[in-house]
Amino acid sequence: MVSAGSRLSIGMLRQACDARGISMRGCVERAELERLLADAGNSSLEPAPLRQPGVLPGVPMQELEEAKAELECWVTYGPRALKLLRWLESCQMTVPLLQQTKLGIAVKRYTRHPDPSVGACAQTLVNAWKGLLFQHTQQRQQPQQQQQQQQ
Repeated sequence: MVSAGSRLSIGMLRQACDARGISMRGCVERAELERLLADAGNSSLEPAPLRQPGVLPGVPMQELEEAKAELECWVTYGPRALKLLRWLESCQMTVPLLQQTKLGIAVKRYTRHPDPSVGACAQTLVNAWKGLLFQHTQQRQQPQQQQQQQQ
């Protein structure tokens, strides 16, 4: 059995459930996945390495996908949701990365979270990403406008 102090990534938990044929009907949170696996006798999984944001340059795609998966399950526990959103704030996002992961859709739902600090953090993230998209769009339109003016 995995020690109490270690944490498995959500992706690993879901893979383990799939491998054992355990139904994950509906969206379950990390604790429920861990409980399902514990009930099924999960003893062969290794814990996911915990990494602090900003340790490696760039945005770790696997961690982004795991954060998105957890956010899509609607994290009702305010401190956990806030931790995920703050981690996303610390990541250097790009427009292509946001388009690929569709994190904006998952994060926007949290603007209506019952915990006001979670809602405020989510709104700040959404606004920052909208600003990033606006800058990206303007940069793409400038060469097109210059070409039209030359014609």
